[in-house]
Amino acid sequence: MSYLLYCVFRAPLPAALKIPDGVAGNRVFTANYDGLGAALSKLPEPVALPDTQNLVAYERVVESFRRHLSVIPMRFGCWVSCAYDAVILLRENHDAYGSLLRDLEGLAKLGKQVRLDIPAPRAETDRPGFMRKWFPTRTNL
Repeated sequence: MSYLLYCVFRAPLPAALKIPDGVAGNRVFTANYDGLGAALSKLPEPVALPDTQNLVAYERVVESFRRHLSVIPMRFGCWVSCAYDAVILLRENHDAYGSLLRDLEGLAKLGKQVRLDIPAPRAETDRPGFMRKWFPTRTNL
């Protein structure tokens, strides 16, 4: 069995934090080391190609932490073989994670939305009259 790693955060957890179920409906719990924490859930088998339902569950967990804390989100598919390995990960990267979390504190999440329903801009050569302007026909000479 392995454990899916969702995010790293600065402990302790606020009382208002409500953690939704994780991937495959598994309960999400935390492993802690010296002021840092990692959100984990059991994963019966590693998910090579995640489906939409798993990705949404994963994002929901990370977002629930992000609403209350500065977090370092992990890429979907990051896993450890046991919960103690998450503690080792926090210990070995304590200074780097702590520094990054200090840099992230107080920053707002920014995103970019892309509208796909608007027509793409036309190329210069698609405009009416372009060919006549640059390549006159015999009748225009």
